[in-house]
Amino acid sequence: MEGIDLRAMFFGDLQWSAVVEIFIRAVIMYGYTIVLFRFVLGIRGISELSPYEYIIIIALGSALGDPMANPDMPLATGLLVVTLLVLMDKGLVLLTNRFPSIEARLEGEPARLVINGRLDTDGLQEANLSRDEIFAYLREKGVEQLGQVKRAYLEINGSVSVFLYPRENVRPGLSIVPPLELKDSGGRVVLRGVPPGREAVKACFQCGLTRPGTATKEGEPCPECGNTRWEAAIVTVEEVEDPTAT
Repeated sequence: MEGIDLRAMFFGDLQWSAVVEIFIRAVIMYGYTIVLFRFVLGIRGISELSPYEYIIIIALGSALGDPMANPDMPLATGLLVVTLLVLMDKGLVLLTNRFPSIEARLEGEPARLVINGRLDTDGLQEANLSRDEIFAYLREKGVEQLGQVKRAYLEINGSVSVFLYPRENVRPGLSIVPPLELKDSGGRVVLRGVPPGREAVKACFQCGLTRPGTATKEGEPCPECGNTRWEAAIVTVEEVEDPTAT
C-alpha cells in the first residue's frame, strides 16, 4: 500500500504564484465588499436587517467566493455582480419607501404574541413560535408572569417588543418561570399568589387566559384555546433556593 501524499492532498499542483494571486484577489474583493456592506447596512446592525436584506447578504457571499478562489474568473465579473446586488437592494429600499404596500408584502408585518395578559394563539401560529419560545423572550425582559404584559409583538427583524402594565395595574397571570425556580429546597412549589382578601384566580396552562378560581372547574376547556389544564395564577414568584445547587 502506497503512503498518503499529504502535500498532494492539501495543495495538489497549486503553485506559489497562484497562492499570491488568490491572496490579492481576496484582499480586493474583501475590501470592496466592506465598503458595499457598509453601504447596505448604513448605521444598522445585522439583527436589524429586513428579510430581503438577508437574501442580499447570502447572495453577496455566493458572489464573492468564485472571484476570490478561481483564477479563471476575472475580478471585474465578481465586482460587477456584487455592485449590482447592492444597487438592487438600494433600489428596492427606495421602492418600498415610496409604496408602503409593497414593503408590507415583502417584509411582512409584526405579529402580536400577547394581548392583555394572555397568549395570542393566532399570532403565535402566524409567527411560527412555540409557547416556550415566547416565554423565553419574555423572561429576557424580566417578566415573571403573563399578567404583567399588556402587549408583545414579534417585529419583522426578529426582535420582540414588550409593553408592560404599570406596577399598580399588574394582574395575576400564568407563571412563565421555569418549574425548577418555583420549588424550594424541599421540592415544594412556592408561589406568591393573589394578595390576601382577593379571590383566587386560575390561568389556562396553554394560553394564560385567567378566570376566577371559583368559576373554573377541573377539566373545563379554555374558551380561547380548548386546553383543559388550569394553574393557579400568580402575582410574582418567591425568591427561592435552587434545589440542585450544592
